[in-house]
Amino acid sequence: MGKKWAIFDLDNTIAKIDKRLAKATVNGKLDYKLLHQEYLIMQDTPMYNTIDLMDSLATLNVGIFILTARFSYTRGATEEWLNYYKIPYDKLVMKSNKDIYMKSDKWKERELHKFNNFNNIILSCDDYIKNQAMFESYDIPCLDPIITN
Repeated sequence: MGKKWAIFDLDNTIAKIDKRLAKATVNGKLDYKLLHQEYLIMQDTPMYNTIDLMDSLATLNVGIFILTARFSYTRGATEEWLNYYKIPYDKLVMKSNKDIYMKSDKWKERELHKFNNFNNIILSCDDYIKNQAMFESYDIPCLDPIITN
Protein backbone atom coordinates (compact mmCIF):
# COMPACT_ATOMS: atom_id res chain seq x y z
CA MET A 1 0.00 0.00 0.00
CA GLY A 2 2.86 2.42 0.71
CA LYS A 3 3.51 5.32 3.01
CA LYS A 4 0.82 8.00 3.29
CA TRP A 5 1.78 11.61 2.50
CA ALA A 6 0.52 15.12 3.15
CA ILE A 7 1.60 18.00 0.90
CA PHE A 8 2.07 21.48 2.37
CA ASP A 9 2.79 24.80 0.72
CA LEU A 10 5.23 27.03 2.62
CA ASP A 11 4.54 30.76 2.19
CA ASN A 12 1.34 31.80 3.97
CA THR A 13 0.68 28.17 4.83
CA ILE A 14 3.52 27.26 7.21
CA ALA A 15 5.27 30.65 7.29
CA LYS A 16 3.39 33.94 7.51
CA ILE A 17 5.19 36.29 5.14
CA ASP A 18 3.21 39.53 5.57
CA LYS A 19 6.19 41.44 7.05
CA ARG A 20 8.46 40.27 4.23
CA LEU A 21 5.87 41.25 1.62
CA ALA A 22 5.53 44.70 3.16
CA LYS A 23 9.31 45.26 3.22
CA ALA A 24 9.66 44.00 -0.37
CA THR A 25 6.95 46.29 -1.73
CA VAL A 26 8.54 49.48 -3.04
CA ASN A 27 6.31 52.26 -4.43
CA GLY A 28 3.39 49.85 -4.62
CA LYS A 29 5.35 47.26 -6.63
CA LEU A 30 6.65 43.94 -5.33
CA ASP A 31 10.44 43.59 -5.68
CA TYR A 32 10.90 39.81 -6.08
CA LYS A 33 14.66 39.99 -5.53
CA LEU A 34 14.13 41.74 -2.21
CA LEU A 35 11.28 39.35 -1.31
CA HIS A 36 13.69 36.42 -1.46
CA GLN A 37 16.52 37.93 0.58
CA GLU A 38 17.67 35.50 3.26
CA TYR A 39 17.57 38.05 6.08
CA LEU A 40 13.89 38.74 5.31
CA ILE A 41 13.01 35.04 5.08
CA MET A 42 14.35 34.64 8.62
CA GLN A 43 11.78 37.23 9.80
CA ASP A 44 8.79 35.12 8.69
CA THR A 45 6.55 34.01 11.54
CA PRO A 46 5.29 30.46 12.03
CA MET A 47 1.66 29.56 11.41
CA TYR A 48 1.20 27.33 14.44
CA ASN A 49 -2.12 25.70 13.56
CA THR A 50 -0.60 24.36 10.35
CA ILE A 51 2.54 23.29 12.20
CA ASP A 52 0.45 21.52 14.86
CA LEU A 53 -1.30 19.59 12.07
CA MET A 54 2.07 18.68 10.56
CA ASP A 55 3.32 17.49 13.96
CA SER A 56 0.21 15.34 14.46
CA LEU A 57 0.51 13.78 11.01
CA ALA A 58 4.23 13.11 11.49
CA THR A 59 3.43 11.38 14.80
CA LEU A 60 1.07 9.11 12.84
CA ASN A 61 3.94 8.31 10.44
CA VAL A 62 2.47 10.34 7.59
CA GLY A 63 5.21 11.74 5.36
CA ILE A 64 5.39 15.54 5.23
CA PHE A 65 6.13 16.87 1.74
CA ILE A 66 6.69 20.63 1.49
CA LEU A 67 6.04 21.70 -2.10
CA THR A 68 6.79 25.39 -2.44
CA ALA A 69 7.14 27.73 -5.40
CA ARG A 70 9.77 29.57 -3.36
CA PHE A 71 12.97 29.81 -5.39
CA SER A 72 15.56 27.09 -4.77
CA TYR A 73 18.38 29.59 -4.31
CA THR A 74 16.77 30.35 -0.93
CA ARG A 75 17.08 26.70 0.19
CA GLY A 76 19.72 27.48 2.86
CA ALA A 77 17.63 30.17 4.59
CA THR A 78 14.46 28.12 4.11
CA GLU A 79 15.92 25.02 5.75
CA GLU A 80 17.44 27.14 8.53
CA TRP A 81 14.00 28.67 9.22
CA LEU A 82 12.27 25.27 9.14
CA ASN A 83 14.85 23.79 11.52
CA TYR A 84 14.77 26.80 13.86
CA TYR A 85 11.01 26.37 14.33
CA LYS A 86 11.31 22.55 14.44
CA ILE A 87 8.98 22.07 11.47
CA PRO A 88 8.71 18.36 10.67
CA TYR A 89 9.23 17.44 7.02
CA ASP A 90 10.53 14.53 5.00
CA LYS A 91 10.87 16.20 1.62
CA LEU A 92 11.28 19.80 0.45
CA VAL A 93 10.83 20.65 -3.25
CA MET A 94 11.44 24.20 -4.44
CA LYS A 95 11.29 25.93 -7.83
CA SER A 96 14.50 25.77 -9.83
CA ASN A 97 15.84 28.79 -11.71
CA LYS A 98 14.53 27.42 -15.01
CA ASP A 99 10.98 27.30 -13.58
CA ILE A 100 10.90 30.80 -12.03
CA TYR A 101 8.37 32.12 -14.56
CA MET A 102 6.07 29.09 -14.51
CA LYS A 103 2.76 29.75 -12.72
CA SER A 104 2.54 28.13 -9.29
CA ASP A 105 -0.44 25.88 -10.06
CA LYS A 106 1.11 24.57 -13.30
CA TRP A 107 4.48 23.98 -11.63
CA LYS A 108 2.94 22.22 -8.63
CA GLU A 109 0.80 20.06 -10.92
CA ARG A 110 3.91 19.02 -12.86
CA GLU A 111 5.71 18.19 -9.60
CA LEU A 112 2.67 16.30 -8.33
CA HIS A 113 2.87 14.01 -11.38
CA LYS A 114 6.34 12.95 -10.26
CA PHE A 115 4.67 11.39 -7.23
CA ASN A 116 4.28 7.65 -7.73
CA ASN A 117 0.78 7.13 -6.39
CA PHE A 118 -1.84 9.83 -5.79
CA ASN A 119 -3.77 7.36 -3.62
CA ASN A 120 -1.01 7.67 -1.02
CA ILE A 121 -1.58 11.42 -0.67
CA ILE A 122 -4.15 11.93 2.09
CA LEU A 123 -4.35 15.73 2.01
CA SER A 124 -2.78 18.97 0.93
CA CYS A 125 -2.70 22.43 2.45
CA ASP A 126 -2.23 25.54 0.30
CA ASP A 127 -3.32 29.18 0.50
CA TYR A 128 -3.62 29.78 -3.27
CA ILE A 129 -7.08 29.04 -4.67
CA LYS A 130 -5.74 27.79 -8.04
CA ASN A 131 -3.48 25.32 -6.24
CA GLN A 132 -6.39 24.23 -4.05
CA ALA A 133 -8.51 23.59 -7.16
CA MET A 134 -5.66 21.70 -8.84
CA PHE A 135 -5.18 19.35 -5.86
CA GLU A 136 -8.91 18.78 -5.52
CA SER A 137 -9.18 17.98 -9.25
CA TYR A 138 -7.08 14.89 -8.40
CA ASP A 139 -9.37 14.05 -5.43
CA ILE A 140 -6.74 15.24 -2.94
CA PRO A 141 -8.51 17.21 -0.19
CA CYS A 142 -6.95 20.65 0.25
CA LEU A 143 -7.13 22.69 3.45
CA ASP A 144 -6.99 26.47 3.33
CA PRO A 145 -4.47 27.55 6.01
CA ILE A 146 -5.90 31.05 6.21
CA ILE A 147 -9.10 29.54 7.62
CA THR A 148 -7.30 27.21 10.03
CA ASN A 149 -4.69 29.66 11.41
